[in-house]
Amino acid sequence: MPSSNPTVPVPPVNDHVNSERKRDALQALMTRLVDAREGLDAMLDRADWNVEGILRKIREDHHEAIGEVSTLLVAEGAEPDTEGSMMSTVNKAVVSIRAIFDDIDDDALERVVDGEQNVLDAFDDAEEVYRSGHAHDELVRMRQRLAGLLDEARRIAS
Repeated sequence: MPSSNPTVPVPPVNDHVNSERKRDALQALMTRLVDAREGLDAMLDRADWNVEGILRKIREDHHEAIGEVSTLLVAEGAEPDTEGSMMSTVNKAVVSIRAIFDDIDDDALERVVDGEQNVLDAFDDAEEVYRSGHAHDELVRMRQRLAGLLDEARRIAS
């Protein structure tokens, strides 16, 4: 005789851990994007004409990605922290001080591209946590978009 008790789906034991890992990876990515955007903001005022355009494109890409990652965080039940880290403040100060003595030129653009590896690494970490699905596809798309801009920046810097 069948049971009259309704069945309740039981989430996998590690589901809470996976959700926490996803939120942590997305927040780490968000923080790196904010930090990088803030650094680019400080550079744009002193950028040479030949690098200003690509710096602006990368900055706008970060701004757009911050919004997209925020949406993914909300979907995971988290409240996005868009403040960045203490490094954001430090980077801004260093760039501002350096800009007093140097213009932001091709050499500085190479350093920007090198520094963006932190953002690409954060995308990789988030993609690893999201092995498939819509969020994974969005992360891959955002990373590819940034990688394309960094390739363009390398061409300009060389």
